[in-house]
Formats: sequence, structure tokens, C-alpha cells
Amino acid sequence: MKEQSNYKHLLLAFILFQVTILTGFVSKVFAQEKGSSDFSTYDVKHVRMDYYIDPALKYISGSVETLFETLVDLDSVNMELSVNLTIDSIVYEGNHLSYNHKNLWELTIFFPKVVRQGEVIEFTIHYKGIPSSENGFGSVGQHFHEGVPSLWTLSEPYGARDWWPGKNDLRDKIDSLDVVITCPEQYRVASNGLLIEDYVTGGNRRSHWKHRYPIASYLVAFAVSNYEVYTDTAYSNEMMVPVINYVYPENFEEAKNATKATIQLIDLFSNLFGDYPFLEEKYGHAQMGRGGGMEHQTMSFIGEFHFEIIAHELAHQWFGNKVTTASWPEIWLNEGFATYMAGISYEHLFDGYFWPIWKKNNLNFVVSMTDGSVYVSDTSNIDRLFDARLTYSKAALVLHNLRWLIGDSAFYEGCRSYLNDPVAQYGFATTEILKTHMESASDTLLGEFFNDYIYGEGYPSFLVSLSQLHDNQYKIVLSQFSSHPSVDFYEMKVPIKLFGPEVDTMIVFNHTHNYQEYVVDVGFQVDSVRIDPDQWLISTNNNVVLLNPEQLSIAEVAVYPNPAGDKIKLMVPEKYTAIQIYDLAGKEVDEGSYWFDGSGWLFLRNLKSGTYIIYITGETCSYKTKFIKVN
Repeated sequence: MKEQSNYKHLLLAFILFQVTILTGFVSKVFAQEKGSSDFSTYDVKHVRMDYYIDPALKYISGSVETLFETLVDLDSVNMELSVNLTIDSIVYEGNHLSYNHKNLWELTIFFPKVVRQGEVIEFTIHYKGIPSSENGFGSVGQHFHEGVPSLWTLSEPYGARDWWPGKNDLRDKIDSLDVVITCPEQYRVASNGLLIEDYVTGGNRRSHWKHRYPIASYLVAFAVSNYEVYTDTAYSNEMMVPVINYVYPENFEEAKNATKATIQLIDLFSNLFGDYPFLEEKYGHAQMGRGGGMEHQTMSFIGEFHFEIIAHELAHQWFGNKVTTASWPEIWLNEGFATYMAGISYEHLFDGYFWPIWKKNNLNFVVSMTDGSVYVSDTSNIDRLFDARLTYSKAALVLHNLRWLIGDSAFYEGCRSYLNDPVAQYGFATTEILKTHMESASDTLLGEFFNDYIYGEGYPSFLVSLSQLHDNQYKIVLSQFSSHPSVDFYEMKVPIKLFGPEVDTMIVFNHTHNYQEYVVDVGFQVDSVRIDPDQWLISTNNNVVLLNPEQLSIAEVAVYPNPAGDKIKLMVPEKYTAIQIYDLAGKEVDEGSYWFDGSGWLFLRNLKSGTYIIYITGETCSYKTKFIKVN
């Protein structure tokens, strides 16, 4: 059991995570998703990068060798590279190739003769220049810590083209990668895969990193600074995983204590989701000079050594790296899983202390606004693509909600099946692929769930009416109201806890339509009710109406929002036949000042500011509530 001071430290880490991982990644720039390049004509097999890097200079000089197989006969090939970088030459079979470099990043390379389908060829692009920092999260970042320079790359989503020429595409992973960096001897280099060569000669250090797993272009990375290096040892289902850490000397002790959490996390994630995906190589961290983190394959770059950031980036090695979203509109497949896995870490570690806190904070964040889908329709807008509330928190809670709907066993079985899908593993996946595996694991059709929670906007609010029939038998009427018109009804299992004197019981209702009635015998007198007490559902503004023979026929009900602007949502536990609005003086408001659309929304555009009482006549009872109208 941890000391209380450690709990406080982790709680602070959670708060900081909300403003770094979730919001710190939001850029203020507008970037285009991709150029007009056609990448369908070739399949990248291998990339070898060879650079000279001085972190004191935001400058890159070197070459990229690309080996690929042609998928059709072709006389040219398309790549992407920022026009801010100058190409010195492109060499193929000892000859210099001609090329066209235009329109921000479009690069077309011409062959002297037609290359036939199925041929495997390679060429090397020699280039140099100052990388662009106008797109994404900077592409190449530079920072001085304690007066010492640090330089790193960060390419998600479209920034790879800002510093290296390649196939910047979510349809083809590079089969294998070599990154070779020469730098002044006082610096160290961190990158993907295994360090197979590292030596000093002539005042320079030369480091060669070798990676032999398929990798998406945006996950290729390197970082250079005066790093201190240490290794933790973790185990994934009894198989050793070295965790190699590159940290600034001034943060060495802090980092060494914090990264020990990775040992527990690799063990936890391996048990839940399967072996660490890159067992033949390593995992690691490289410190960078910006907030949050980035899940570069086998070597996450992080700005702060906080538990939740460490957990989030590690989780991406399964969801995001082993299986990568096939399109940026479905980035939730990367970020939603990583965010939820960080939450699951709290469920299993620290005696579960932070698990309800994590759920509450993320839920409050999600329902702070009434709209927004997890699916991203405008991927040219970086702010929207990495929206903290939707892409991260809501996507995580959708997975939490799905887990509740189908059960733990089916959820984790579906996750493992998805990660091992022959098409998706070390490749790309879609929401449809995930849905198929979850349906198979649970033997449940989930089309409506995914339509509502991934493509639809908003969330439901639940209303429970409990009326005593006789003795310990009660009639429960369950209704819901959607915060956004894109979803008219969320079919869901709704957990409701009934409390009596020193006794309680939980009942789960399969909610399929509004004003749904249930009769239950709970075995005791009910004095209070809680909807979703364990925080499984994405929901807020839930209300309970308790009716028993001793109560008056007029019961209080809820409306929201309150205070209200142009409209309010009525939350009444049964169908109603009439609505009347009165001011505080008891004068009925003219019906021309408001109108009702029949689906629960009451429009108040013509109603003056003030406090009002609304009376609602139902089929079996009358209801009232007070609301405030503001302009």
C-alpha cells in the first residue's frame, strides 16, 4: 500500500494529465490532411535514415534510403517532403534522378525507364535544411534545458513530411527501419528499436538504431540531447522487456523513481490485452522539452514523468502502434483506448483509490457540453482531431460504457481478438473491425451502440419514477432524454440502486424505449434511489421521482438547463397531456410566449426574463417545477 503522500502526488499527476495529454496536444494551427499524392503504386519495405544532427541548431542534413516493391508498372513515384528542405540529389543505381518538388510538400521522382510491377528497387534522397514548424505539433522541436540543447521529432498527424521524405500514409507501414545519427560526442541519441552501434570518433558520436517491426510513418522518431541513460526491467507474461530511459541529467532522480511504474504497467497490460507487442526489442522513454507525451514505437517521448502520461503512452504500444487507426477520422481507436487503459491502471493499482476519481473527472469533462461526436469529420482541423473532450475522454468512456454493456469477459476477449486480427495486427484497423470482434466476443449486435456513441453526438439523461403499489412492490417508470438531436434514444442497460433502512439492492434494467415500466419486489421499503452509482454510463442531469400513497399528487420534476436560455428539456416520468406556465405572481403566461415540439423540448424564445413555475398534467399524476429564464 502506498503512502498517502504518494496518493497526493498521483492525484496531482492526474490533474496535470488533463491539461497536458488531453489539452496540451491541441495546436492552434490549421493543417491540411494530405496532399494530392497517389501512394497506391508501391509498398514500402525498408527505410534507412542517416543524418548529422547538432541539437544546438534546428537543422537537418543527411539522407533517406527507401526500398519498395512496385504494385503496378510505373515511371515515377510520389512522396512528400516540405519544400522548406532542399534536395541535393536523388540517386538510383548510381544515377541521379530528376524530380518535381512543389506545392508545399509534393515530391514526384522520375525513373529513366519503366519499372515493372513486382520489382523491388531503392533510391536515396540527399537533402538538408530547416524543418517546418507550422503543422501539427512542431514536427521538429528544440529546447534548452539547464543551458543544454535538446532536439526531437514529433510527426503526428501529418508532420513526417516536414523533416523526412516518405510515404506519409495510413495504408502502408514501413516493414523495417534503420535510424543512424551522427552528433557531437557529448550527446546521446534515442530512437525506435534496438541500439546496435554507438561509438565516438573524431569528436562525434555515431548511433545506429535498428527496428524490425512494421511502423507507421508518423511513429518514426529520434531525439538528441545530453541524456543520462538507465534501464528498468519489466516482464510481459514472464518474458523480459528492457525499459531504456533517456532523461535530462537534472531530472534523473525524479525520472528514475517515476518510470518504475512502467514495470507494473507492462505486467498489467500484458495480462489484460496480451504480450507487449515488441518483445524482440525494447520499450523506453526519451525526455523532450514540451508537455504531454507521444507514443513513438518502442520509445515514447514525454515531457513530464507523471504516472498517467507514462501509462497512456505505454498503452499506445498496443492500441495505436501494434494496431493503428486506418484513417484519422477514427483516431479514437488510438486515443480512446490509451486514455481508457490509463484509467484501468487506476482500477487495478493503488488499491483502486483513483479509479472513481478518474471516472468522475472524465465524465464531468465530457458532459460539460451537450454536443460532439467521437468520430472526427474534419481532420484538417488539428484542434478538432485532438479534441481533449471527444477524442480522448469521451472515446475512453464509450469503451467503459461498452464494457458495462457486454461484460468484462467479452470486452477483454474482444480487445485481444481485435489486437490479433490477421489484418489489423501490425497493420491498420477501423471501427467496423473493432465492432465485429466485440460482437463476436459478446454474441451481441452492437451496430446501434456504435452509431449512437461513435457517430452520434451528446449523451442521455435518465429519469426514474418510483411508485409504491403495495407492501414492498414498486412500479418503476424509466425514461431518458438526449442532449443532442442526432440520437433520439440510447438503448442501454441502466443500473439503479434502491436504498432502504440499512439495506439496499442493485437492479439492472434493459432500457429499450421511453416510459418503460417495470414492477419489482425489492423486499424492503425504498426511501432513496441512485441511478448508475458506479459510474458506468455517459450521462448527467439524471433525476428520480419518488411517489407513495402519503405524498401529494403534485410531484417535483426536473428541467434542464436551468437557468434556461431559448429552450429547456422537460424530464417527466410519464406521458403528459398539458403544459402551463405561471409567473411568481400566479399569472398564467400567454401560450404565444412558448411552444412545445412534442419530443420533450419546450421553446422559450418569446418568454421574458424571470422566474416561472411550470405545471405539467400527466396520465396519472400532475407535476411542477420552477425555472429561471435568462436572455
